[in-house]
Amino acid sequence: MPPFAELMRMAEVQTKESQSAVQAALEERKRKEDLKKRQQEERERKERELEIKLRQKHFEDEKREQERQKRKEQEKQAIEQARQRREEEQRNHLLGKKPASKWPSSSSHTQAREDVRKTRVPLEDEDEGPSFLTREEKRQRKQDAEWKRQFAPQRRTPAAGGYGKTGRRLPGGAVDVTASVSSSDALQQSPGKTVRERLTAMPNTLTRLNVNKRDTRTIDEILQDRAKAKEAKVLDGESAKGFNDWFSS
Repeated sequence: MPPFAELMRMAEVQTKESQSAVQAALEERKRKEDLKKRQQEERERKERELEIKLRQKHFEDEKREQERQKRKEQEKQAIEQARQRREEEQRNHLLGKKPASKWPSSSSHTQAREDVRKTRVPLEDEDEGPSFLTREEKRQRKQDAEWKRQFAPQRRTPAAGGYGKTGRRLPGGAVDVTASVSSSDALQQSPGKTVRERLTAMPNTLTRLNVNKRDTRTIDEILQDRAKAKEAKVLDGESAKGFNDWFSS
């Protein structure tokens, strides 16, 4: 083979090898770029999922907090309503009023309406006062008379030796018991009942306040009084010989 042809063949082989190397390098570069792109897309997808989860968790936390605040507010309102109801019951008990009746329950709707009408609308023969007064004025007059009867001052009759009407019922609903049987004696008088039943059967009594007077002396005055008392206990003679109370104050 001539030298020129050999050179041409070698050049062609080298050209093919260089092209193959370039092609392989391009394919490797493309593969790396594709891999990098897929990794970037996977990372972005995970970040989006994490962001969605965090946002959803934040919304759920807010919803739970709102529900907790709502329950807390409802419990607070229930406690406040119960407190107001207890205060209203205590006030009615002190004023001597009966608790208001609940809505009439009946199987017949007509009977319920009739009961409500009778409760809300007074009969004509029950109206008091002159006929020219309106129903509201009659109701107001009747209520004023009831308040006057409840809060009218009681006449006090002089009685020897303190109270003479022990056991009478006071305007607030309590029973005037000053120096009668004590609570422990009253509980022991009913051995057949339980403690709850005996306490329920006991009347509402009055309790004397400020019976035990408070010592108004200062600490220095108390110490001085004790020192004076000790100085006064000076024994001599036969009384000193027979003294044996060494540990008393």
